[in-house]
Amino acid sequence: HSRLRVVVRRRGAALARDPDYPVALINRAVALFDLSEPARSVEDLTRVLELSDADPDVFLNRGIAYRACADPTAALADFDRALTLPGADRPELLYQRGHCLIGVGEQSRAEADLRECRRLGGRVAEIDELLAGR
Repeated sequence: HSRLRVVVRRRGAALARDPDYPVALINRAVALFDLSEPARSVEDLTRVLELSDADPDVFLNRGIAYRACADPTAALADFDRALTLPGADRPELLYQRGHCLIGVGEQSRAEADLRECRRLGGRVAEIDELLAGR
């Protein structure tokens, strides 16, 4: 984790010069998530979305951070929004949304997302394991 702390400090220095620099905010958000600080990661990614056009990868990452914050409603909203945007990583979004749906007890929707993700070639082994446990 010491290497990640250095990254966070470096991103912090870039943000001290320009607190609204989206690339630095994204990098810091990733580092904060890796340091088990998902709420701070959500804050940075939210700021990126306020500063720039809707980006499906930012929504995906914020949704993952929301899941880590135990906020499935916000996570699902981000995954749903990302899926409507051009260039979205559909397999990964379906996988993440499927996992989130399992957590809120929506098994049939979760299985549909996971099966579609598998059909698209994403995370096949992980999905087979998840579905086998059902």
